[in-house]
Amino acid sequence: MVGVLLPESLDRTNLLPLNSANKVSTCIRLHFGDEGQPGMELLRSCGAAFPRPTKLTPLLTGTVGLRNASGSRDRAQNRIEKKAESSASNPVRKRTRKKWVTTSNLLPTATQPEFYPVVSNAFTARRSKVATAMHLIRLKDIPGPGVDLRVIKWRNNKPLPLLDKSGRIVALGAAQSEDPTFVAALLRIAGLLEDARASKNFDLTEKVMSDPGFERLARQVSGAFAYWAPRLHVHYTEAKEAICEWDPELKHWLGCAFAAFVCNLGPQTVCIKHQDPANLAYGWCCVTPLGNFDPTRGGHVILWNIGVAVECPALRHFFLPSASIVHSNVAIHPNETRLSVTHYTAGALFKFVERGMMLEKDFKRTALKKDLKASAEKDKGRWKFRLSLFSTMEELMSLGGLQKRSPAPAVGGEASPPALLR
Repeated sequence: MVGVLLPESLDRTNLLPLNSANKVSTCIRLHFGDEGQPGMELLRSCGAAFPRPTKLTPLLTGTVGLRNASGSRDRAQNRIEKKAESSASNPVRKRTRKKWVTTSNLLPTATQPEFYPVVSNAFTARRSKVATAMHLIRLKDIPGPGVDLRVIKWRNNKPLPLLDKSGRIVALGAAQSEDPTFVAALLRIAGLLEDARASKNFDLTEKVMSDPGFERLARQVSGAFAYWAPRLHVHYTEAKEAICEWDPELKHWLGCAFAAFVCNLGPQTVCIKHQDPANLAYGWCCVTPLGNFDPTRGGHVILWNIGVAVECPALRHFFLPSASIVHSNVAIHPNETRLSVTHYTAGALFKFVERGMMLEKDFKRTALKKDLKASAEKDKGRWKFRLSLFSTMEELMSLGGLQKRSPAPAVGGEASPPALLR
């Protein structure tokens, strides 16, 4: 399913399903899901014909994480670690990591993901108690009454990892590619989306899936994902591969870890304060802004739980846990344009894989008591141990054979942010 956000709407409920009954697009079509209507059931409701499993498939424990609820490691969990290390040891990736990790703009913060709101099984998030705002924040409002934020200037083309209190990379600003052909591909994507808006031709499925620029963008985003969160990237890849193996007719882009993306056509795509609780609670989505706007005056990515508003120029990639962190954008100016492409995966798809390729109701109806008990135990410890899928800078430095960097003061504490970012 492709979702297109209409220019006059900022409400995610107004996303239009395009070609949802046509088995042309997969990863785009594997879309939203919640406790009541998981993503795979949504596919059935859209008219796609999926076979109902006739027997319980063994649980894919490889998607559980690095440690189970008791804290012990099993063979499947070790596989995630080995796959991540194997991918990270690729000579090209080692050179890339050495280049970007050593020059990145570190931004330590005081945020603690352990306390982010998630449902009991940690696949999806609960809506935060942080009050929502039905209006856009303007740069002149920061800081101000009810807007306790610090503006982070991101003006050099170097990565911006945001670290939590324990040193894990919980969000990331990825640098713009230096390949002029990729930049040209992104500009062509922006033109395609602007043409679709102008002509009101929202049936983009065929055009998107056949356009090499969109596939290249998906691979680029997934590559950055693999560099900065190799274990989490393996977790996403295994889940998507399992679903595509379960239904080989699903069409997808090889080399892309994400199962879905949404195109926001503008002309001024900016979000009010919100969460995307149906996305994977402990995972990332990636926003790639496009268009013609001044990133020093608007378009900032606001992470309310962390207390920062980060400048985000067009053509860069910003990764964030959109399900569990309250986020929004700073408004852009009237004569400017901003579009975006967002890659993500619904938490319900991970649950579908975890339950042996079954909806929750089918799993509970057909599973043996021992399987239900084992599943309940994994659910209890999932959030705590899923956090170990995030990387630390020390781990990434070690993978690149580099020396440990000195820590910087944390945003959200008494100290000021690093001078590099001011």
